[in-house]
Amino acid sequence: MLDAKRIRSLIEEARADLRRYDALRANTNALIATYEKRLELLGDETVLPLPGVELTVKNKPTSRNGGAPSNKDRFEAVLREASGPLDKKQVWERAQAMGARTDSSNPYRMTDSVLREMVTQGRLVLVRPGRFTVKRETQVVTS
Repeated sequence: MLDAKRIRSLIEEARADLRRYDALRANTNALIATYEKRLELLGDETVLPLPGVELTVKNKPTSRNGGAPSNKDRFEAVLREASGPLDKKQVWERAQAMGARTDSSNPYRMTDSVLREMVTQGRLVLVRPGRFTVKRETQVVTS
């Protein structure tokens, strides 16, 4: 059974929790407002680099049909640039920096599906479960 002193203590704890949540909510709203302002200034297609992080694209994605690069083209460019095999999350995050977009509610699942399709097409190689790399051209040496 709760006595009056304990009830007052619980009420004060709940009020303190609300003050913390209010501060967190205010900070989150300020963060959202900042991002909205950046989008307004930059438009939808510009990628803002994070402070202290330099984005470099060695192999710009190019389309196989001469148009704008597709997500497949971007995924292949990401894997060509990588120093080793990457998983679907790494590929998607790097491809986003190159302009990859999707309406999918689960971009990692979409990326995995596209990468596996590219493996069946011979564009990529699955080196171990969940890790992809580009298909390297091998030279046959004859003597």
